[in-house]
Amino acid sequence: MSQLHREEFMITRWDLITRKADISSEDFKAYWNNQHAPVVLRSQALRRYTQNFVTDSQQRGVAFPRVDVTADAFAEMWYDNLHDMNASQAAYGQDVAADYSRFAADVKSLITVKALVIPIEDRPLLKRVSFIRRKSGMSFEQFKHEWWYVHGDFVRRFKGVRGYCQSLILDRVVNGKSLPYDEIPFDGIVELYFDDLEGLSSDFASEVGQTAQAHAHTFLEKISTYIVEKTDYRV
Repeated sequence: MSQLHREEFMITRWDLITRKADISSEDFKAYWNNQHAPVVLRSQALRRYTQNFVTDSQQRGVAFPRVDVTADAFAEMWYDNLHDMNASQAAYGQDVAADYSRFAADVKSLITVKALVIPIEDRPLLKRVSFIRRKSGMSFEQFKHEWWYVHGDFVRRFKGVRGYCQSLILDRVVNGKSLPYDEIPFDGIVELYFDDLEGLSSDFASEVGQTAQAHAHTFLEKISTYIVEKTDYRV
């Protein structure tokens, strides 16, 4: 059984953001980067803030039906623990939500515990974000075991992976209210880093890539993949 790295093992909140129809992609990105980020960064409990702007929503590297999730961008806010996250929401959540209303048509939030499986190389890289849903009839505990403690060993054998994170979804929130699983039915978020698209394609087409995908089919029902442009704000 593999052991997860713990250099990064934190509570994070992912916001899945859909832009307003009357705002261009360029204006959305500019406002998000330049106006919205300072509102989020007021929180002293925040450890890191990451903006992931979707540049490609093709299904890359996997042969699965897609999860029912559509968004133009994914924001991730990192905290040391749930208490700090909740305190930050209590103090600044209304301000963040009010600012979202200026440029976002919809925001869905996912509360996760994030584990670093392969340390991320500190240089410009291609980032792929995926949302995954467990097989029908599989318990959350079975899913967690297969994903966290088995599947990571396959990915470690990829030659082109330059970083790998797994975020296990603990709660789903819209407008401050926790939602049942059936309303946002996916279980985890995958972050994989490569040198480029060629490296991504080569790894998934390789023998170990095919073995990893065969294992994924034993515990996953759906996957949606996105290539994103990442901006990191370290506090």
